[in-house]
Amino acid sequence: MVKKIIITLVFSCISIIGINAQPFISAKLDTDQTLIGQPVQFVLSAEFKSGLKYIWPSFTDSINGLEIWNASDLSTKDENGNLELKQTFELASFDSGFYIIKPIPFILNTDTLFSDPVLVQVNTVELSQEQEMYDIKGVRTLPFPWLYAVLVGIGVILLMALIVYFIKKRKPKTSSITSVIRDTRSPLQRLKDDLTQIRSAKSWEANSKQFYSELSEAVKTYLELEERIAALESTTQEIRPEIMALSWKTQFKVEIISMLEEGDMVKFAKATSTVEAQTQHLLNMETLLRFLKDEQQRKNENKNV
Repeated sequence: MVKKIIITLVFSCISIIGINAQPFISAKLDTDQTLIGQPVQFVLSAEFKSGLKYIWPSFTDSINGLEIWNASDLSTKDENGNLELKQTFELASFDSGFYIIKPIPFILNTDTLFSDPVLVQVNTVELSQEQEMYDIKGVRTLPFPWLYAVLVGIGVILLMALIVYFIKKRKPKTSSITSVIRDTRSPLQRLKDDLTQIRSAKSWEANSKQFYSELSEAVKTYLELEERIAALESTTQEIRPEIMALSWKTQFKVEIISMLEEGDMVKFAKATSTVEAQTQHLLNMETLLRFLKDEQQRKNENKNV
């Protein structure tokens, strides 16, 4: 009798161990019927021997037509050499009908397990028979808010009047007759005055860039007004041929180009220039001025003859 009991217990343990070692995947719903917009709990679980490689099913936003409202994290439990996995979903639909959750594949090592299909019915909300039914009413036309429109119009007019008033009040008074100040000096006189101003300012002592800017502008202004060379808006390289074509002595033409090139290097290439070089360029332009004055005087004398 004792032997039979022992044999029975041994076989029972073997059977239990064999059952626990058998892998499986399960899919269950907490109910098979629900209403539109009311979620149901869908539990997906699996159990298999620890240490096996697996791929847990993943879903995007729905499962066989049922929207996933919420999904819990995948829970794991390793006990007695078996690994238990479990994940819970909240599923819902806004369309009535029958929904079948098809078998869900679960990859375990080189095998693929499938869950059993489950069915859920989504029903519409039943209306109470005692509730009174009403016809659909047509579109209601609201009266035009004349008072509101009049008040808005008055407000806009007042605002525009205030804007015009302040604009006129802040607008500076201008005389009806605008005097135009024109430089009546001759190009040669302007060059003389500019060179005199540059020498009295002595900008070469502190700011060589300002010195060359003023000296270049003075010479270019004379070339543009007297010799009709578009010097103010052109580069030194562009006006070089026209300067060399002037009927002056070659010495003065070379000195002008040398001064302009030195000025370009200081103004645009951030080069440095000595005080001696700057004062020499100014001296050369003053010598050019005397030459031009002599030429002008000679031309006037020839006219008078």
